[in-house]
Amino acid sequence: TAARADSVGPAGPASATGSEVEKAEVVNGELIGAGLELVHRAAAAAAARGRFALTVGGDHSVAAGSVSALAAAYPRLSVIWVDAHADANT
Repeated sequence: TAARADSVGPAGPASATGSEVEKAEVVNGELIGAGLELVHRAAAAAAARGRFALTVGGDHSVAAGSVSALAAAYPRLSVIWVDAHADANT
């Protein structure tokens, strides 16, 4: 049987192999991408001005925008990641 889209995690399908997973869909992917682009641009602008950038999001996806911008500005960047759960996403 094919794996459900919600069983696909960061390392790939949880219980399926090759041809069993045709397409894993991300709900609202374009909207999320546009939001992350806004976060990235804001964090990059703050870094360019030498300002401190702090982002707080409802989930961990916000880090894709902020960390990528700050890593470009500060190649020796270190990240302290605080998470309330011990899960496979962190």
